[in-house]
Amino acid sequence: MKLTTKTTHQARALTVTVSLAFAASNAACVSTQTTTASTGTASGGSASSVASGSTTGTSTSKGTTGSSTGSGTGGASGTPGFVDQLNAMQGQLPEGLFVRAQEAYFGLAPLGKIMRADLPGGAVHDFGSIPTPPANGGFLLGITLDAAGNVYVGFGAGPGTPVQNGIYKIPAAGGAVTAPFAQHPEMNFPNGLWLDPSNDIYVADSGGAIFDVKPDGTATKWASDPSLVGTSMACAHAAPFAIGANGIVRIGNDFYVSNTNIGQIVKIPIQANGSAGVASVFAGPDCDALGGIDGIAVDSDGVSILGLVNTQNKLVRIGSNGAVTTVYAGKPLDNPASLVLDGKTLYVTNSAFFDMASPMPGLLSIPLP
Repeated sequence: MKLTTKTTHQARALTVTVSLAFAASNAACVSTQTTTASTGTASGGSASSVASGSTTGTSTSKGTTGSSTGSGTGGASGTPGFVDQLNAMQGQLPEGLFVRAQEAYFGLAPLGKIMRADLPGGAVHDFGSIPTPPANGGFLLGITLDAAGNVYVGFGAGPGTPVQNGIYKIPAAGGAVTAPFAQHPEMNFPNGLWLDPSNDIYVADSGGAIFDVKPDGTATKWASDPSLVGTSMACAHAAPFAIGANGIVRIGNDFYVSNTNIGQIVKIPIQANGSAGVASVFAGPDCDALGGIDGIAVDSDGVSILGLVNTQNKLVRIGSNGAVTTVYAGKPLDNPASLVLDGKTLYVTNSAFFDMASPMPGLLSIPLP
């Protein structure tokens, strides 16, 4: 049976939407809270370079560079351009992202594959994989790396999916893994990952909980708070399912987390003993400015936050006072999901999750002032 382009795009978008909806509806039962970080985070958060580890794989595609139309405000110095363009018709929809010395690691969300791209532009290589989820069966999410080059990815499964929820660990050499490294009964949509200096991974689950994964794979719930629960369709720009806690960053002794469907940034102080303090809303709720916000990263000033508003195709900056300004809006941003600031270059995954007309998935770079 031959499908038209439009029908194929619609089927692809529906598959992703249903997959997310299943995982998120399961996650909605989880109690809520937050974590954040400034170094070593990914997918829904920022990431910094870590020590190199060897990688293997074969080159699969060559990216292109360029730019498209869009509008910039708030001090952007350049237009986004593609480092590598991907193929939506083959399910190549990237979500999580981590960048280290001249390498970008990103996940192909519906396929369970992790790719490694040369920077500043070049080939994309197969790096690793988890078991391939069936259609509507789950979503590869956050990514982070440790100093040895091991790659950690989150996976949120739909009901009845044979692929297990949790955090998977791919060795520095790459390859396929079959079972999670870490799980928790209430962890079912591990969206943002942040690695601290002691190699604990803090996991922002979109049901509203933050989990602490120890180096041995033991997972405990670190915190929960109602401000991290994402009510379905809370904003006109929200996802059509309950996505709450998503991106995480740390500034000083405070963690910040984006709440996608509520359109807000939540701040949580870190207590002297490492436990979570009382959560408070730092920015928002603001459906126009932040409705649909996904990944966040610490800006180069060390106090502001950069955020991707997935469903509005926007890059925003949240100042230290909580004020939101738009840095860039429009194409080629296409449901941008995760971002990493490397010097003055911002790398972004274009997920194209909800673009049924002209999807533009890929890895972008944006020069910032």
